[in-house]
Amino acid sequence: MNFLTLTLVAASISSILMVSSAQAVTYKFIAKDNSRETKLCVLAGSDETIKLKQKIRNFPIFNRARPNARLIANKVKCNDMFMMNFASKYNANNVANYLDKYTYPKNKNIDTSVTIKDIASLSMKDDFSDEVIKVYVGR
Repeated sequence: MNFLTLTLVAASISSILMVSSAQAVTYKFIAKDNSRETKLCVLAGSDETIKLKQKIRNFPIFNRARPNARLIANKVKCNDMFMMNFASKYNANNVANYLDKYTYPKNKNIDTSVTIKDIASLSMKDDFSDEVIKVYVGR
């Protein structure tokens, strides 16, 4: 009985580890241009909350002496998405949570989707390499 319990626990742990490693996708963000807005978007996608806050504080925008996180969160679009939605799409949860309080409800992406994958069909040979995302602001 103890052997059966130990076997079930070991199998459960190994399946949990396989699921978490299978879902680990990392993104690498490359700026298409050298604008300040694009640099903000790269920081947002990379989940660099502290650096993003510093850049926002020192960001000259719309002829204002003092930059405003609410203004930036609702004016700057990263790859045609508001910054919070962009961060959320690429699992930059710290930045998404930070920008959530500044983003107007009408600018929040309320689309939700559920994806179900058959874990048993995943091959152990799958290569989970970095996905490169080119970041731009505007068109």
